[in-house]
Amino acid sequence: MVLDGLVTITLPASKPGGPAPQLELNAPALPLLPEMPPQRPLPNRGSTVFHTPPSQPAPQTAPVRAHLVQIRRDPNVVPNSALPGPSIGPPSPCRLWANPHPNPRYFGEGNAKHRGNTGHLSHSALLAAAEYQDPLTYREAMQSEQANQWQDACQYEINALAKNGMWTLVDLPMGRKAMKSKWVFKQKADGHYCARLVAKGFMQIQGIDYDETFSPVARFESLRLILALAVLEDWEIHQMDIKSVFLNGLLEEEIYMEQPEGFITPGQESKVCLLKKAIYGLKQASCAWNLQFHGVLIELSFTRTYSDAGIYVYRCQDVGGTLIIILYVDNITIAGDSLKHIKELKALLSSQYKMTDLGEIDSYLGVNIMHNWLVKLLDIDQSCYIQEIVNRFRMLDANPTHTPLPSGTETHLVKYEEQASASEIRAYQQVIGSLLYVQIGTHPDISFAVSCLVQYTSNPSPQHM
Repeated sequence: MVLDGLVTITLPASKPGGPAPQLELNAPALPLLPEMPPQRPLPNRGSTVFHTPPSQPAPQTAPVRAHLVQIRRDPNVVPNSALPGPSIGPPSPCRLWANPHPNPRYFGEGNAKHRGNTGHLSHSALLAAAEYQDPLTYREAMQSEQANQWQDACQYEINALAKNGMWTLVDLPMGRKAMKSKWVFKQKADGHYCARLVAKGFMQIQGIDYDETFSPVARFESLRLILALAVLEDWEIHQMDIKSVFLNGLLEEEIYMEQPEGFITPGQESKVCLLKKAIYGLKQASCAWNLQFHGVLIELSFTRTYSDAGIYVYRCQDVGGTLIIILYVDNITIAGDSLKHIKELKALLSSQYKMTDLGEIDSYLGVNIMHNWLVKLLDIDQSCYIQEIVNRFRMLDANPTHTPLPSGTETHLVKYEEQASASEIRAYQQVIGSLLYVQIGTHPDISFAVSCLVQYTSNPSPQHM
């Protein structure tokens, strides 16, 4: 190695036994040579698997090109892709998964025969559903290939309304205007044809056709509190669903509606329907139902709480005990310390309305509820709803973060100087609305992030999205 400073060079001796001459030179300082990095240890060939011999180069492979994936036509085989029609490239990661906890209101003996052996719709059925469109008007339904099925569905709806005593035919008083109605058609996923008669409520006049429209519902805070009490006190929690809930509300106003299209009574074409009960589409339909059900619960000695108008409490004076009802439109949740009292309450309510007993609670408005009685643990989450949000707004490829608002967002959360389009504003508002529902339900930890983003709903920028 060469060092900085004086360099001494020793030459061989000129005479035998004589001293070796020395030559001194003042050499300039030379830089130090960099040290070589240590070599990486060679892998152990005994434990290394070579796909190609080390002495030969790897063969060059042709680039993989997109190709058409053949559609499976076998109805007993679940397709890889949940989207109808051919797909380009590898199969989509989205698959049709079976629901481990099917809702009894949609999955039952009545529609099980329309499904495959695996519980899924076949790919051909999905293709047919994608190409099929429900009729928008009564005339379009009667001119379609399924005219007989739609006619039977409409007749079933008319018979149900007549059985429930929805209206009487009268002459239209002077100075009054009859409201129009509309048929809404929908073919269910199981192939069932459904028709609903809906009133055109936008024709109602405030102060004449309706006054009050507000209908209180239970709050999520009350639900979480009652669920916590149920776990601590070992209460039973059951659910019930009321069929055609709005058709049970009694009307106080005089509302006149034209006779339904296609079902005008012969010889009484000039008469109109005087509604006795609320019908779908009326502005006060929800309020009328809430008042009617409130009266029934008051007769059963229930008391409405002051803090939440959707919570009713009943205390058994004889044997002691408590029953709590959580009301959210047509969804009724019953919590109590006695299963016997809960069954008695179910029988009383079933005698008043057409109801579906859903048994023990497992979900509530998109919130999954899992109860472990052995360890007194109740878990609630909105994982399915959150996954739907991610799929709906195409955020499957988004990178996760450890905090709701990552660092550096203050540079993006600024007022947008330009004007966003109507479609961008609508999409941003839908995202914020979905996040608000998650925040209120089970994720208060994103409250600050949502409150920051909600300030830009009127004019969002591309950075906000």
